[in-house]
Amino acid sequence: MTFRKTLTTAALCTVALGSFIAQPAFASTLTIPASTSAGSQTQSGTIAPGAQGQVSVALPGLSQGVLHITAPAGTTIVNVNQPGCKIAADEKTAECGSNLDSWGGFITVTLKVDADATPGAELAGGSVAVSLHGTEVISKDLALTVSGGTGESTPTPTPTPAPSPSTPTTPETSEVTTPEDTSGTHSNTAVPGATIAPGETGIATVAIPGLQQGKLKVTAPVGTSIVSINQPGCVIAADALSAQCGSNLDSWGGFIKVTLKVDASVAVGTVLTGGSVVVESFGTPVVGFDYPVTVINPANTSFPAANSTINDTKPTFAGTGEPGAAIRVFGTSRTVATATVGTDGKWSAPSDIELIGGFKLNVEQTGGDGESKSVHGLAFTVTKNVVKELAMTSPKTGDTVTNKRVTFTGTGTAGAKIAVLGSSRALGYTTVGADGTWSITAAFDLANGGYKLRVLQNQGAADQKEIDLSFTVKS
Repeated sequence: MTFRKTLTTAALCTVALGSFIAQPAFASTLTIPASTSAGSQTQSGTIAPGAQGQVSVALPGLSQGVLHITAPAGTTIVNVNQPGCKIAADEKTAECGSNLDSWGGFITVTLKVDADATPGAELAGGSVAVSLHGTEVISKDLALTVSGGTGESTPTPTPTPAPSPSTPTTPETSEVTTPEDTSGTHSNTAVPGATIAPGETGIATVAIPGLQQGKLKVTAPVGTSIVSINQPGCVIAADALSAQCGSNLDSWGGFIKVTLKVDASVAVGTVLTGGSVVVESFGTPVVGFDYPVTVINPANTSFPAANSTINDTKPTFAGTGEPGAAIRVFGTSRTVATATVGTDGKWSAPSDIELIGGFKLNVEQTGGDGESKSVHGLAFTVTKNVVKELAMTSPKTGDTVTNKRVTFTGTGTAGAKIAVLGSSRALGYTTVGADGTWSITAAFDLANGGYKLRVLQNQGAADQKEIDLSFTVKS
């Protein structure tokens, strides 16, 4: 399996490697890893004198830069299994790509052994290396053994008829191949999954080791659907139960993050199985992982109630959620409060910030996997706890007003309800403002004459105040 990647916008769409994508190729600072010693990394094959053969060298991971090939002594380069390679006129060296390319997997070099090579001889001095801006990143030795020497176990030769003059002699070839997998039927590895509340979305993360070549196939656990995958070129099926990314020529490694939505009807505590992430090469699984989704309690807020008005400027938020989950109350730019859901499923989070006015905050719950989050909005108003005596400012008892549509003003406790009542009906209602004042314009005109009204302040059944108001209308 060979992997070559050019760091351009188009090329980024054909590789899925978590760490590779996270570090842009055009970052202003580039750290070049230390050169890898090749002394114990010799890759060798056996080729007969005058014959061609292939020798493969495995480059681990991804190494960025220009790929350089040097032929072992006594050989010449015929071909390199990478695009964009230029073989030198003397066929002793080859160069592939540019400093924007990255290389990994098997680099296969076709070599021709000199016809006068001695059977059994070890031909060394070759290498496969990557250098970035002239600095060597990694290097592997490339060597081979000339076949036909005394070190080989060769059966007793039998006479071989000379070839017909009209039949050309075909040069002997030799190739180093990767052994076939004889381990039997492939089975997936079970890995931890995600924790998501009913009807909400979360992320399942699967780590693919190294580089695995082939198509990336993702299956959603039963009771969930796929929302997105953090890899380019992924096509989600119409039913959102599966997805496929890339082709048999792509390679995948690092973290595959699958955003899933759990069906709203799934019960809390259910473990949903059947999810998988598999790399498949030409129909054969290369590597695979099974992941579940555990359905958890959603986060709810009991205080303050939605759209309510409170007079505590540093309130303690409270609610329910999944035991052990992290709760965060936050606005557009700051975190207001944090908590952890207790074993009883309840949480409380004192505000770290003094709040005055109207607010639209978010309450976020993060599951035990650290990535599955659920968020809901919370709107409420905070008024200062201003306590003033219930009193009239206008009109006061004994006053005469000249306007039939009377406006009543006064003071009271911030947040309390005010009612101006006659003997048979109410003239109006309001709420005391944050500054402890209130104002009510009568709902109807008052005829000329004297009036006796009641003004009530109500903060609850146990805290009600009342004053009398007598005045005259003369318009």
